[in-house]
Amino acid sequence: MRAAWLLALALASSPAFGQGISAVSSAADGKPGATGPQGPQGPAGPKASVFVCTTTLAAQQAVGVAAGVSEKSGIACSGALVTDILEVYPTTLPTGFAVHHALPTAANTLRVVFNMPAVAVLTNYTVPLSIYAVNR
Repeated sequence: MRAAWLLALALASSPAFGQGISAVSSAADGKPGATGPQGPQGPAGPKASVFVCTTTLAAQQAVGVAAGVSEKSGIACSGALVTDILEVYPTTLPTGFAVHHALPTAANTLRVVFNMPAVAVLTNYTVPLSIYAVNR
């Protein structure tokens, strides 16, 4: 019995006893390490849309039913290029009217595709549009 007690006392006072056991510490116990090197930069993201112009779509509906899609060519848009992919946003829109897309037909000239209300008599429409080029 005495030998077991002496062995326990010797182990408890040994510096090797307790290795592998660590106390809980916080970041405040030491100073932070050096900042590592900066990693490689990623590729550039896509370009945003660029404002091109404001223009007006003027359309008339005589008598009857206007079923289907309509288009208007020759709309002036200063700054539009033939190679542009365009976004078109009406700034005000009459009830039942829809503007779908704009296509460049020549430099500074567009064709706009739209729908008018299904039933109207002798109606003139004037729709202001904002045109943007994608990834220019």
